[in-house]
Amino acid sequence: MTRPVNRFTAELTVYTANLRRTHFTIRELAACIYSRHFFALLAMFVALMVVSDPVMLRGVVPFEGLILFWLGISLLYLSLLLLVLTLIAALSTIWTSLVVYLPLIGVVNVLICSFVGDILVTYLRDGTFALGFRPANEMIAYFVVAQIFETLYFLFVYPLIRIDYRDSDLHLHPERRLSVVEALAGREAAPSEVGAAEDDDAEEAEAPARLIHVAGVAIAPGTIRWIRAEEHFVRIRHDSNTEFLRARLQDVVAQLPPDLGYRLHRSYWVARDAITRIASESGVLEVTTNDGETFTVAQTRRRDFLDWAQTAGLTVGNSGRPA
Repeated sequence: MTRPVNRFTAELTVYTANLRRTHFTIRELAACIYSRHFFALLAMFVALMVVSDPVMLRGVVPFEGLILFWLGISLLYLSLLLLVLTLIAALSTIWTSLVVYLPLIGVVNVLICSFVGDILVTYLRDGTFALGFRPANEMIAYFVVAQIFETLYFLFVYPLIRIDYRDSDLHLHPERRLSVVEALAGREAAPSEVGAAEDDDAEEAEAPARLIHVAGVAIAPGTIRWIRAEEHFVRIRHDSNTEFLRARLQDVVAQLPPDLGYRLHRSYWVARDAITRIASESGVLEVTTNDGETFTVAQTRRRDFLDWAQTAGLTVGNSGRPA
């Protein structure tokens, strides 16, 4: 049974300040907050701001107060970021082509944090409340620092968190090492009502062959919708979940039956049964899957893909599979 997509499980396509594309869900991002790697990066940011003291509060408040001030501003920024991404994720369940540019969100967040921060600084210095913003050059510096730390997070910290998250999940649920979609695999391997006991034994013997193994996780090939390479990891979307595992795309695809799907690009593979639309947009051939994801067919693979699609009974048009 396909798990319904909501604002917490909808996958976002996100671009960071260095124009690097990444993908995650709100649930994954929220889970990362509890990681030691995240706390280490947050501590680095707070330490940098306390040492540099751009608001010149040293001597006005005790050292502990300065730490609390920047920790509060950091948490406000992160809360705003999570809130905006949650709203965008809710919209992405309707408009699946939504793309997120973190620097644009960062501009808004820096303005809000600057406004709140200026109120706090004025109060700590003079004991009065005054509405205003920090100087423009100071806000630009804050924005640059925020983007640097966000980029560092998605380049180095997020992959480490995903490894810890996956290992923790396997530790809490060791049965996932045997089959991450056991019920689905069992459904595919169900014995025939007409079969005899020998047929049952044969099917049980064949069941392990129906699973592929990626970084210690077993997955039924027939449940996979698409696989996408992300740096040294692969994101595997199947009927009940999305896996983020350390592996090479070519090694995963090598375990799949050749007729199960097609590798449209060096960075992704799509299952035949998951394709709902094949269309050419401005000379670019695009494939849409039944969970709303869109993939571009590499120009070097376009002709071979069209031949494969025709053999597989797929048509170029509004629907991947003819009625």
